[in-house]
Amino acid sequence: MNYNTGAYIVYILITTFITLFVGERCHKNGKIFMHTIFKEEKTGDAVNNILLAAYFLLNIGYSILKITEWKTVVNLSEMLNETTINIGQIVLLLAILHHVNIIALIVGRKIINKNQSVKLQAKN
Repeated sequence: MNYNTGAYIVYILITTFITLFVGERCHKNGKIFMHTIFKEEKTGDAVNNILLAAYFLLNIGYSILKITEWKTVVNLSEMLNETTINIGQIVLLLAILHHVNIIALIVGRKIINKNQSVKLQAKN
């Protein structure tokens, strides 16, 4: 049996599940978060949809690139090791990017709020 093929299949199945599950959860729960950041519902929905598309593109692209870096797997132990290392790297990257996105949105919202309050003060 070719262990690399088995590792690729396991890797693709697990990363596909993670990608779809996490993407759906973040998109669903992020909608509420986006509506609190952006006062207009359409803007919040649009940003949420853009973030979902970017998430899918990044995850798919990175997952494919990771496969090209794999060494030849000659036994079951190496297959499990290589698969778990690569899945772990993807999960860590996505967690870091998720937190960066949240921080960027919060900072962006603070800037928007500050600009709106300055405009209100200027009118009064």
